[in-house]
Amino acid sequence: VLLCCVLVSLFESSMFVFVYIWTPALSPNSHPASLPAGIIFAVYMMACMSGASIYRLCSAYSTTAILLCIFSVGSLAMAVPAFVGITEKAKYINFLAFVVFEVCVGA
Repeated sequence: VLLCCVLVSLFESSMFVFVYIWTPALSPNSHPASLPAGIIFAVYMMACMSGASIYRLCSAYSTTAILLCIFSVGSLAMAVPAFVGITEKAKYINFLAFVVFEVCVGA
């Protein structure tokens, strides 16, 4: 139970960090109001629903293996902005990493 609580709290804390940081990460040199936030949010919600569908397709496999894969991919996706940086050139890579993270959240 303790391990489950730790995993859930770490994953949820990464989700809160994502919610706080995605707008400045995608508009490093411009004002966040210039972002098409509605379209970006719609893509995030689509990715979340896609993750739920992917999980349903994979539910025949071991739950432990699925969770290990989800947490690993989610961690790698959140590490991408740390390694490529938050620059104007990297905003598309960061956006793709954020979409992958949202797929993991949905799963």
